[in-house]
Parts: sequence; C-alpha cells; structure tokens
Amino acid sequence: MGSDAAAAAKMCRFAKIHLRNNESEQGVKLLNEAMRLGSGEACYLMGTMYLTGEHVSEDEGSGYEYMLRGAERGYGLAMGMVAHCLKHGVGVSVNERLAAEWAMEGADAGDVLSTRLMADMCYAGIGF
Repeated sequence: MGSDAAAAAKMCRFAKIHLRNNESEQGVKLLNEAMRLGSGEACYLMGTMYLTGEHVSEDEGSGYEYMLRGAERGYGLAMGMVAHCLKHGVGVSVNERLAAEWAMEGADAGDVLSTRLMADMCYAGIGF
C-alpha cells in the first residue's frame, strides 16, 4: 500500500470514529482529505451519508455521484451501490444495462450486494 493509500485508509478510520461520536464536521473534513488522496472507501462513506441524510443534508444525486467516484476507484461496496442506484433510479435515471455491468464489476471485486443484485437481475432477465 502506497503512502497516500495508507494515509487515506487511516483518515477513513478516524473519520468513522468522529462520525460515530456525532463530530460531523471533523469526520467530513477527514473524508474529503481521504478522497483527495484517491480513497474509494471515503467516496463510498460520503455517498452513504448523502443517500441517508446522516451528517449532511440528504441529496440522492450527490450520493450517487460519490458512489460512482468510489466505484471508479475500484471500491467494491461502491460498485454494488452504483448498481443498486442505477437499477432503482436512486439519484440517477434507471439504466438496467449499466446496473448489470456495475453489478458484475462489484461481484468480481467480491462485493456481496453486487453478487446478489446480479443474480436477481439474471433470474429476472434484466440488463443481460
């Protein structure tokens, strides 16, 4: 793990502690710095906050965009959430073909949500 990746992982760990303790400003600040260093996990965490309205104002569009950044950086959990958002139109227009592609990427990365979503979509004949 490179020094930027190690620093970003440490920032994510500290951000989670701050967020659990309702220290939103410090947690968000650390996540932003981790994202600047290229952390897919930080993008995923920020996306989750926007999708749920925890620690920030709920904004599904921003939540999706953060998830997409995390997925593009190779973070498996973000890939599963991008697939979910695309399949169900959360923060983005429904696109089942693209949802299926992200579900496959996430499944290949070992994400359980992606694997389940891909299986459900295959069974229903959606997107493949």
